[in-house]
Amino acid sequence: MSSQTPINVLIQLVVSPEDERIMERVQKDLLTFCPGLSFSPDREAPGLNDCLECRATGTMDEAQKERLIEETNRSWDENEERTVFEAYGFNSRFFDKNIYYMEMEFSR
Repeated sequence: MSSQTPINVLIQLVVSPEDERIMERVQKDLLTFCPGLSFSPDREAPGLNDCLECRATGTMDEAQKERLIEETNRSWDENEERTVFEAYGFNSRFFDKNIYYMEMEFSR
């Protein structure tokens, strides 16, 4: 039996409009992809009108990572190493229409 090194994830999430109920709904949906996520308190997104932001951290295995990437957005911009993924809601389609921006950074 081989043991896998857990994959750490850091997610930056921005939703619009600035509504705590929307943020809570999106966070709850993210937990279906990665049940162990821990979220920072949300706050007004600096430099953006009518947006809230938060960060999330957690660990996962390779299968959870791939599911998170594939099912949250179909049009990620990613680096060559496939460790950083980012997208904006105005030019891609997220799992929730109120996501303005999302970035995921993976590390071991």
